[in-house]
Amino acid sequence: MLVKIGNAYIDPAEVVAMRGEPANELDPAYVEIELRSGSSILIYCEMAEAEEIMIEAGMIADPAANPILELEEVDELKHLLGLGFHWIARDGDGKIYAYKDKPLREGIYWSAGIAQAPLRLSGTYDFCDAADLEPWAIEALI
Repeated sequence: MLVKIGNAYIDPAEVVAMRGEPANELDPAYVEIELRSGSSILIYCEMAEAEEIMIEAGMIADPAANPILELEEVDELKHLLGLGFHWIARDGDGKIYAYKDKPLREGIYWSAGIAQAPLRLSGTYDFCDAADLEPWAIEALI
């Protein structure tokens, strides 16, 4: 699927990095897009426009969608990350757990396999809903 960014059509899956040049009255805004192939493209548009298109294409996370965490939750997530946990998810019964491997949804519960025991969390994590279709990545939260 190609998307139009500025004056170019790009496959969002091929983009590995974007760097923006600030706009001012004398110099228009440009975005340099680096592709998986190693080549890069200079596009006439503002960085905000390029980011919005990549968010709509599902290739980058919406920074406005990141939840606000309580200080205790941040501390707990940092501790869990140090222990090798990378994911959190809330079961249908309201309990929230941390997982080392990415868990899969099985009905109203999440599971990362028999070999891995999830760890129950003490924080409230109000943003994490039992109806979520994907678990939350700890690295993205902190």
